[in-house]
Amino acid sequence: MRGIKIIKRTINLKCAISLFLLFTAIYISISQHNMISADKIEGVNFIGPYEDILEPYMMEDIKMVHAEWIALIPGAIMSRTTLEISTKNNRIGWYESAAGIEKSIQISQNLGFRIMLKPHIVLQYVEDIPTGAIDKTDNTEWRGSYVASDENDWKLLEDNYRNFIIPYAQMAEDYQVELFCIGTELREFVISRPYYWNQLIEEIRKIYTGKICYSANWDGFEKIPLWDKLDYVGLNSYFPLSKKDTPSIKNLNNKWKEVKKSIYTLSQEKNKKIIFTEFGWRNVDASGKEPWIHNAGLHKSNYKIQSNLYSAFFESIWNEPWVAGGFCWDWNYKTVDVSDTNFHINNKPAAKILAKYYH
Repeated sequence: MRGIKIIKRTINLKCAISLFLLFTAIYISISQHNMISADKIEGVNFIGPYEDILEPYMMEDIKMVHAEWIALIPGAIMSRTTLEISTKNNRIGWYESAAGIEKSIQISQNLGFRIMLKPHIVLQYVEDIPTGAIDKTDNTEWRGSYVASDENDWKLLEDNYRNFIIPYAQMAEDYQVELFCIGTELREFVISRPYYWNQLIEEIRKIYTGKICYSANWDGFEKIPLWDKLDYVGLNSYFPLSKKDTPSIKNLNNKWKEVKKSIYTLSQEKNKKIIFTEFGWRNVDASGKEPWIHNAGLHKSNYKIQSNLYSAFFESIWNEPWVAGGFCWDWNYKTVDVSDTNFHINNKPAAKILAKYYH
């Protein structure tokens, strides 16, 4: 009998040890999952005021959607006649200027946000070209399509872009900004001049010690030759998803299955996680058809499709382990009017979708 009791005790001890190890493994697994979730970049692209009126409460509202990151957007105009990249233009708001970005960084950090600096350049409006001046861009509509006509113009653009971007890399380092984006939607410039961009990355690395990425547009992101040199693949997610006025979430999820194959393939090939440097949709009919359109021909308000598009994005791709997170486009510094049909998400039903998944 004594031998039987000893055997039972031994079995019970082994069972206890096995259960302990099992629960420990489960606990570690859950903890690691929570750590990954906690590290997910949950951010918004912040659109600030055109005048120097920024106050902390204008950014603090972002916490309503549980965002922990803010993308700040240094801006400049690229001249069509000289290829100069300048902030001295009445179309550039204060929030895009060096002074505006610096103040925005200070306020953001005081509020506990982590930051990505994501510089944008936009082409000079055609109507702003001086009479008689030669348009070096040949009336190119979008910055990503611009191709210089000769080597001299390429060199000029490269020098101008370097002079624009390097001071912001230094600012990012001075303020210990967590993430720096070296460019946004400059497709042909990047594809045509990889040597320049590789040299620029090396120069930025000597100045800035944080993580860096590049923000590619949804079309042609596979062709960008820089991914091996960067910490993340940055992607602006304006994929065409549906021609319907109000597609269902199920319909959109099915479309995402097709879209995310190429994103996943690139992530695996480059061994880099994806950051959606921009994702967002307007609250207008058929805003999933050509999501990049800001105003042309789309005026009828439709909050349902905006909410469905946000829901499908989060349901379809957000929780993939190869997605590092992202920044919705966009959050406005002021309360958005109910009649607004732009990308601004604050004060709209879709903000609840964002808050649900960020939370």
